[in-house]
Amino acid sequence: MKSNDYSLVNVDTSIKPISLSDATRIQENIEDYGCEVLSLRDETWITSVCQWMGGYWDVLIDLYTVEEGRSDLALSVRVYEHGSEFEFEVMSVHVE
Repeated sequence: MKSNDYSLVNVDTSIKPISLSDATRIQENIEDYGCEVLSLRDETWITSVCQWMGGYWDVLIDLYTVEEGRSDLALSVRVYEHGSEFEFEVMSVHVE
């Protein structure tokens, strides 16, 4: 997301691809917010939350921007466990 790869084409294979409509929605949400998203910082994990949903972890991650530090933007991800491997499915980036 930080490098404007909203379709998640050039990412690790453990990250599921997303549809063009979802990529467009995420891009519009970030652009409408009007700030530049930073890489995840160590302090991100202090305020982020997760919950086991019976087949995956539902994770909500606070995003940081150049202009604000911790912002009102949040990344919603599902994390699936496959033995010792993990698969990540980006659900949304939205304002909390």
